[in-house]
Amino acid sequence: VYSTNPVYVISNTWDGYGSFYIGHEFIPSAAAKLRDVVTSECSLAGLQSGDIDLTALTNSDVRGYRIANAGQIRSSLEMLQAAFPFDVAPSGYKLKFVSRGGSSVTTTHETDLGANDSADSSQVLLPVSREMDTQIPYKVSVKYIDQSREYDIGEQYASRPDTASSNERTVELSIVLTGDEAAQVADILNAKDWLERTAYGPFNLPPTFRNIEPTDVVTVEHRGQSHQLRITRAETLPDGIIICSGVPSSAQTYTSTATAQNPLVIGQSLVPLK
Repeated sequence: VYSTNPVYVISNTWDGYGSFYIGHEFIPSAAAKLRDVVTSECSLAGLQSGDIDLTALTNSDVRGYRIANAGQIRSSLEMLQAAFPFDVAPSGYKLKFVSRGGSSVTTTHETDLGANDSADSSQVLLPVSREMDTQIPYKVSVKYIDQSREYDIGEQYASRPDTASSNERTVELSIVLTGDEAAQVADILNAKDWLERTAYGPFNLPPTFRNIEPTDVVTVEHRGQSHQLRITRAETLPDGIIICSGVPSSAQTYTSTATAQNPLVIGQSLVPLK
């Protein structure tokens, strides 16, 4: 389900036939798998299958994936990240891809926080910052390639009405989705924006936590509360101290049952080539 001439990835364009043509490239109707698409994109950057770790990446179906213009591989992956939330980070000599919403890999206790090589006791153990609610989009709209509208552009949105924010955000995806799938993407992105308005760190951990890496979910205990954080930074200093930062993580945030609002008009008609 991958074409380089033209550069286009798509599937299930015509329900009445088992396969179809785009230009002079023959493309089967079966949906591609996310891991296969990521592997193909990484290979264009010179990364072989042994250079990437996809074991923690949910192997979702990709109904269609269009690359309209030549550009950076990173921008192509970022579009996939919006539709199928995952993170990318170096791990050893590999690049690992990890789907969001994973379980905690370890727990740090309050006595672990504030590790340093001095006697300074005034250090803030777990710094917390919070974005103003008025700065976070109350509405997220997703534009996508709509499978049910002859692959015309569709739009779904999710909003949070109980807020003082008036900001809106639009995400354009050159990915084939159903209306329900697009509505769920919008719902997840909207919920993620509000969940991650609080940031934690930087906070210090002792060398015993040297295995913590970005993308890991860690439970941090502080002042009688447990915070489940997705690590966005894990830097090891020469003395072995680990400096970490993170944002809240919740598996429920990346699960949605939102349904689509059906459009009033249909898309353009497509005629299959036999």
